[in-house]
Amino acid sequence: MIPKDGGTPEKPWRKYGVKIGGEFFGTFDEAMGETATSLVGKKAKYAWKPNAKKPEYKDLISIEAA
Repeated sequence: MIPKDGGTPEKPWRKYGVKIGGEFFGTFDEAMGETATSLVGKKAKYAWKPNAKKPEYKDLISIEAA
């Protein structure tokens, strides 16, 4: 998992980059980022959707232990 901080002082954000099976997925959800971190090296079930603005990017919408 690779967190990245950005935004402005008024509206900060943190995006989590999650690599699963050689592919990268992104999420702004802290709980999902923490879950992904806890599953490093383990099997996981996950769901994703194409990013609305950039369909070539994949948004992680759920992740859990397999």
